Amino acid sequence: MALLLLKTMTEAQFHHAVQHRIAQTAVGAAALRNQGARGIVKSCRDYFEQIDLGKFFEAMPNAADYQRFLDAQTNQLLAEFPVTVRTSWGVARKALNLFFRDVVYNKYFAEKYQLPDSLPENHVALANLEVPLDRDVALGIKRCYKRQLPPWYSIKSLTPDFSKELQQKANELAHQKGIARVHLDLVFWRSKKGNS
Repeated sequence: MALLLLKTMTEAQFHHAVQHRIAQTAVGAAALRNQGARGIVKSCRDYFEQIDLGKFFEAMPNAADYQRFLDAQTNQLLAEFPVTVRTSWGVARKALNLFFRDVVYNKYFAEKYQLPDSLPENHVALANLEVPLDRDVALGIKRCYKRQLPPWYSIKSLTPDFSKELQQKANELAHQKGIARVHLDLVFWRSKKGNS
């Protein structure tokens, strides 16, 4: 009887529920462990829930527009962090890139925003997304470019300049592999040295 009282979920409510789910699962405790503050994962999850995904998909096709969008989101998320980690630019950027990767990997958002189904076209559509940087990914990229990159220390110490350098190399590598660079996380995450 109680089920009869429930109202039909609208499409907007459904997409909001899906965004809530992705916001809660995209960044787990393991992704941001040892980042120096309690509450950082909750700050990320709360922030992800209020991101306007329409603006994300609108900015995504143009490299300059997407970079401006991502930089603004990074700064806004940093402002939501506990005071002791508000200088951890790399942590905020990694968290956002994990969230946006999971958004485009989601069937419902891919359909809603008409991402192409075929892999070659999909890789082109996702070309401006950044690969979420962490130790595994950074060292995987560095293995491919030997002495061309500075040493990797930690996500907490990642600067915008070093991130840009790694992302450029990631873009070159992804182009060679015929994929979007966001997918390099699949290649390097918990990989053995020989897998790159």
